Amino acid sequence: MQMLKYTGALTLLLLMFASCKKQGIMTYEGTNDVYFRSNYANSVDTGVVSFGFTLSSIKDSIVRIPVAIMGQVSNQPRSVKVIIADSSTAVAGTHYDALPDSFKIRAGRTVDTLYLKVHRTADLQQKGVSIILLLQDNSNFSTAMQWKITNSITGARFSYIKYKIILNDILEKPAQWLSGYLGTFSRTKVYLMSQVLGLSPKEISDIIGLSTSIPVQNYYGRTMQIYLNQQKAAGTPVYEDDGTLMAMGASVQ
Repeated sequence: MQMLKYTGALTLLLLMFASCKKQGIMTYEGTNDVYFRSNYANSVDTGVVSFGFTLSSIKDSIVRIPVAIMGQVSNQPRSVKVIIADSSTAVAGTHYDALPDSFKIRAGRTVDTLYLKVHRTADLQQKGVSIILLLQDNSNFSTAMQWKITNSITGARFSYIKYKIILNDILEKPAQWLSGYLGTFSRTKVYLMSQVLGLSPKEISDIIGLSTSIPVQNYYGRTMQIYLNQQKAAGTPVYEDDGTLMAMGASVQ
């Protein structure tokens, strides 16, 4: 009886194996879609590139934009159609370098990186500009996966195939900037502080934003006022952009 049961089970397994062999292994049969990977992973379709808190010597930057595919991996590189939307306010050749003629997903990859070089121009200190990248259908990829609804009531959504870059060079006054120690806020003063204190503008902003920064701001103010006094005594006073003599806060005079 046990032998009959064993033989029956073995026969069933052989039949199942034969059936699977005839049907073959199931493969992906959907469309090969392309989308911006950070949009999908982070649920955002807008990024900000600001030169405001970078050193004044930095004149450009490289924005890295991951582009991903959904579908079969290929052993050949495949081109992706990506354009700059007409609604962008940035100017090609001025605010950014034109996109390459052909961007490709390399062989064996599901994600590759599009590089966009952006430039620090004087007008960005007054107003930001936008660069809107759009993925479009081509012979290799479709854009069927277009967006995700984030609010079913309002219909709010974000895009998988559009990525907006806001580019500016605006340096805003940190919320915790204490005038009693640091005086009037100005772009010129922040860059001078960076030079004298040996910190990047971003580091200065981050430290000032800490709840424990009052002793630090007192130190920054006194150190900078000593420097300003020395420059004045040497006959090389430091001025703000409006022509007034630069000074730190009343508490550190």
